[in-house]
Amino acid sequence: MPWLRSAWIPAGWRRSATRRTFLHCRTDILISVKPQYLGLMVSGDKTVELRRRVLHVPAGTRVWIYATVPSGWVGAVGEVSHVHENTPRQIWNRFRDHAGVSKQAFFSYFNGSDRACAVVFHRIRPLSKAIHLEELRQSLGSFRPPQFYKKLEPRSDVLALFLEAI
Repeated sequence: MPWLRSAWIPAGWRRSATRRTFLHCRTDILISVKPQYLGLMVSGDKTVELRRRVLHVPAGTRVWIYATVPSGWVGAVGEVSHVHENTPRQIWNRFRDHAGVSKQAFFSYFNGSDRACAVVFHRIRPLSKAIHLEELRQSLGSFRPPQFYKKLEPRSDVLALFLEAI
C-alpha cells in the first residue's frame, strides 16, 4: 500500500495504523482435525489442510486447530496463506509434499468427490497452553467442536479464551 508510505505520516504511526487495521479486520475460525494431523501441523510436516468442501476464508484468516477426541483439545493456531480448489488429482499433484498423508489415504478421503480444497498455512504454532474440551465446556457452557469449521465472532467468549492461550 504505497499510500501508507507517505512522507507526512510518521513511521511509528504507519506501523500502528497497519497493525490496528490488521487486528480489527482479522477473521478467526475453528477447525477440527484428527490428533495425528495436529502433531504433523505443529512439527511443520503438514502445512496444507485438505477438505472435501471449499473453505471460503481470506488469506490472513487465523485458524484455531482442535484435535478431535480422544485428544479433545485446541492445541495450535495457524494463519491461512491461500485456499485452493481443484480436482483431487490436481490438488495431490501440487500439494502432496505438504499434505501429511499418503497417496492412498488422500485418494481414499476424496473418493467420490470431484472437487478438493487445500488450505495452505503461512505458519502454525502450538498454543502455550492447550485448551481441553472439558475446560471449553466449563468456561463456555454448551461448546461443540465443529464438523467443518466455525467462524468465531471478534468479541466472543470463545475467542477471548483462545487468545489467552497464545
